[in-house]
Amino acid sequence: MSKIFKIIITTTKSGINIGEKKPYGHFLETLDHIPGSVIRGAFAKMLNQENENLFNTLFENDNKISFTDLYSEPETSKTGFSIPIPMTAVSCKYESGFCTEYDEDGKEENSLPHGVFDTLIHQLIFDQFKDKISIAFQPRCPKCGERVEPFTGYYGLIDAFEKRDHTNCRTARNKHYTEYMTVCAKGECPRSYKKTKTTTQRTTKVAISRMREVSQDQMLYSVESIAKDQSFSGLVTVSDENLANDVEKYLKMPVCHSSEGRNLEKSSMRLGGGISRGFGQIEIKVNDYIYKDSVEDIESRITSLNNKITETAQFYSHFAKESLNLGGGYFAIDLISDAIVLDDFLKSSLEISGDYLQKILDVNCNIKLIGRYSQIVEHSGWSWAWKLPKGKDQAIQRGSVFLYQCEDLNSLYKPLFDLQEMGIGQKREVGYGRIMVCNPFHEEVYCS
Repeated sequence: MSKIFKIIITTTKSGINIGEKKPYGHFLETLDHIPGSVIRGAFAKMLNQENENLFNTLFENDNKISFTDLYSEPETSKTGFSIPIPMTAVSCKYESGFCTEYDEDGKEENSLPHGVFDTLIHQLIFDQFKDKISIAFQPRCPKCGERVEPFTGYYGLIDAFEKRDHTNCRTARNKHYTEYMTVCAKGECPRSYKKTKTTTQRTTKVAISRMREVSQDQMLYSVESIAKDQSFSGLVTVSDENLANDVEKYLKMPVCHSSEGRNLEKSSMRLGGGISRGFGQIEIKVNDYIYKDSVEDIESRITSLNNKITETAQFYSHFAKESLNLGGGYFAIDLISDAIVLDDFLKSSLEISGDYLQKILDVNCNIKLIGRYSQIVEHSGWSWAWKLPKGKDQAIQRGSVFLYQCEDLNSLYKPLFDLQEMGIGQKREVGYGRIMVCNPFHEEVYCS
């Protein structure tokens, strides 16, 4: 039986440079998160020096141990994790951000964020009934009426706040919103979100001449790194419970001795680039993983999404002057991490098609891809084991959203739960392919 536990990495005295991005000029950039491949490689290197038998047992098979990507740890979160904001999320062009900050000063000011809302359901209805709805789909900020732009980053689910003053909000004054849809006009929010931020710093250094061993003229370079005193959290999954206990003990052990007699400090290992230049020192903590989905949770979220679709369609029926019936059941899949999905010709795919999903779920019902919001990113890196650069992989970017339709949703609850637990696509052991079925954020059709 597999065991999952939560791992928290904190930057200590120095920053971390995760240099997966290709450098340009004299600037070395860093990622805003810690990929699972980086922490897995650092752990394997450290374990190989300390316990070769455990190293061989864990890494002789890719499925024995897997690491997810580590994202910035939210300050207060019900789940203890932050996840990528869906690509369907938008916010005001001029005052973007979650409206949870309304209560911090006790009053509403123009400089405070105008909220974030999701366009997945709106876009679905306009696509399905474009001949019946006489207005164009042009989302606007519900507070000031200005244009909206995509809202990116990471967010965590926090405790709902009770009241906020937003009487200026157009949503609160619009009779269609207040009469036909459940809105926050009374200042009550069932869910509240907060964006997590990763602070970076830039350090400028001078190159050393290999011949004279002094500073080299005109060879300044600048290294961007994740600043110190920041925490990132993710999951570690070990297929065997006995092995998981060994891994957990090993990570929690403060000091151990290598076969060469050197002391290896477990609470302060290094990862990333620029280790010889002082970067990469971290601390590791391991906790039990408490929050976990169930089949019932998947069913509840799918039902809730379809109820919100019906509710929103009822609202737009007042513009169409007739009832809008979508028919069939819908469900959405969000990518929590980048996913490497191959088509029948073993080429990277930009989408998770309905046929592909039906095949991996092993169900008889017909699954149709209705909407796709995705982008392609390219990954490479350095392999410590091979001492060679890794090959380039094209992946679907985290935050991508896919909307599907299926007549028989009841037959999908268990397969979708298993898929969410297992992941999708290639290289799942290093964090690729994590998904979330029916992210509740898609129900935020107004500012949140």
